[in-house]
Amino acid sequence: MLMMAYHLHDINDSYTSLIYISGEPLTYYINNIANPVCFFILLSGYGLSYTYGKYSFWEKIRKLLKLYITFWIVLLLFPIGIGSFIAPEHYPGTLNDIIGNAIGYRWNYNIHYWFLLPYAILFISSEYILRLMNKRWGDIVVVIISLVLYFVTSYIVSRYRSGFFRLQYIYVLLLTIKLLFPFVVGMVMERLNRQGKLLCKKLAPPIAITLLILIVVLRSVFHTHALNPFFAIIAIYLLLHIRLGKYTEKVLTELGKYSMPMWFVHGYFTLYLFHDYLCMLRYPLPIYVVLVITSYVLSLPIMKISNNIYSSLGIKK
Repeated sequence: MLMMAYHLHDINDSYTSLIYISGEPLTYYINNIANPVCFFILLSGYGLSYTYGKYSFWEKIRKLLKLYITFWIVLLLFPIGIGSFIAPEHYPGTLNDIIGNAIGYRWNYNIHYWFLLPYAILFISSEYILRLMNKRWGDIVVVIISLVLYFVTSYIVSRYRSGFFRLQYIYVLLLTIKLLFPFVVGMVMERLNRQGKLLCKKLAPPIAITLLILIVVLRSVFHTHALNPFFAIIAIYLLLHIRLGKYTEKVLTELGKYSMPMWFVHGYFTLYLFHDYLCMLRYPLPIYVVLVITSYVLSLPIMKISNNIYSSLGIKK
């Protein structure tokens, strides 16, 4: 849901904003809570550290295959299927386009897929990263190295991004290295939590909310992508102290079950095939609500098909 809210600001010239703060629409400040990619990668690192040693390498490959099968279903349905009729000048493109997008190597179908392949590489590499962190001083060494690499790759990508579009494999490598730092931080947070050193539930909810608002303001002042992981770390920590209510948590838990197909689907409504239809709603709140509901509803049959394919291949759900 955060990712959908984040991408809603990307199309703010296509709808009418009603609330402005200091000349900026409200979606701008929602956008500045933190980059959802950092949230996703950091929490993935946390989860993979939590399950360390519970799955073999090939079991992880099968889990990754589950993700890609869902992704391929979305590609077949939207860009290759519907896109061929609505925008034949763009979809499905050449055979190289189809294969490249299916792997996650190319993103001309949907730019939101840019971190799928870097995530897959980090996912597969997680076992080896954790082995290094288990060595003496391993945590500190890996964090320092990944932090240095993060700032180096952030600088390179921000300065020479357009030049790397012709060298896609280098660009994907740089993005993977860049995402390594929040990935490792998530792992460190899980290890600290397991050792009882991560102090959670120590702030009163009003204080956490106040600090979260302050973070949003600071993020708006220091508007540089290089700081995204640090804002994400603080935002996640503060969100842990905010009670959402029983029914809100139930809704978020249900949506969380379908978060990946919702991520795969929503870009075709915000940027691509159905952008104009979605923006006919004119205002950000109804656009956001319809986007979330539509993405969720479409994810139900997509996951159903995915599960049937998993079963037919003998892959456990």
